[in-house]
Amino acid sequence: MYCHNCGKSIPDGSRFCHYCGAPQAAAGGAPQPEQPVQQRPAQAERPQYAQAERQQYAQAPQQRPVQVERPQYTHQAQPRPAQQRPVQQRPAQAERPQHAQAPQPRPVQSRPAGGSGENMLAELRGESVRQSLLPLLVGVVIAGFAFYGGGPMVGLVIGGLSILIGGWPMINTLRGLYQREVREFMDETGCGGEAEQFYFHTNPLNGLYLGDEFVYFRSNRRDVLLRPWDVAWVYQHVTTHYALFIPLFKSRSVILRTMGGKSYEFALPKKDIQPTLEAIQSALPGVVTGYNANLENAYLHNRQAFATRWEQAVPGCMEGHKSR
Repeated sequence: MYCHNCGKSIPDGSRFCHYCGAPQAAAGGAPQPEQPVQQRPAQAERPQYAQAERQQYAQAPQQRPVQVERPQYTHQAQPRPAQQRPVQQRPAQAERPQHAQAPQPRPVQSRPAGGSGENMLAELRGESVRQSLLPLLVGVVIAGFAFYGGGPMVGLVIGGLSILIGGWPMINTLRGLYQREVREFMDETGCGGEAEQFYFHTNPLNGLYLGDEFVYFRSNRRDVLLRPWDVAWVYQHVTTHYALFIPLFKSRSVILRTMGGKSYEFALPKKDIQPTLEAIQSALPGVVTGYNANLENAYLHNRQAFATRWEQAVPGCMEGHKSR
């Protein structure tokens, strides 16, 4: 059959055209009526004058409404009456004495009062014990490794020697050998109490205690207490250490020689050598500092020249004094 609207061929019995969608008459019957197409109502055209007025209004300059100027009221802040607070005066502190500004000495409250110097000796002995613990500990550790790795016999020999060598400073400390010179000095001069006050109230410089009446230092574990005029000559000493004739490093120390011909040495870092020598020269006006061959010769053959220098710096210091 053919579509009665567009004339194209469509299958027989079709109710609608597959091309234009028009309804078809049933076979042997009348064509079905077409359903009316509902059209939307046309919108009323807006009058042209409204659009013209809108354009005219848009082109016209818009004037802002005139703002009525408001009167400005100035508020003047009235000053408040100043409230006077009473000034609280702190109570005047009592003026401290001049010695309070000096470096604070070490406290002595925990030590019993006494004038024999036993407190100082006990303090020195305790310091020696603390310094002797490390060698003893090293000896015990070496002995333990010897017993563990070498057997009983090797451990007994090596361990025994290690403990003996490491523990020897502790044995001397417990026997009081390192403080023997200090004790002898106190017994001869009878100044144990004064020396004790000097030790506990003097600030050390690199382990060196300097005062007007005493000088104290430690040399090779030995405690040394002297009078200032016992010190004749002080200088720096440099030692070069070798291994198989090859120089390895240098160590520096301060050599202190006394009127009695004794020589003491205490090692110091390089940066502390010069400040220590300057402090000695400032605190001990009669001491000779520096080294040369002439001073070495004078010290060996004419030590009286050093004593004369001290006598000029501190008159009467060498009268009846036993050089140490």
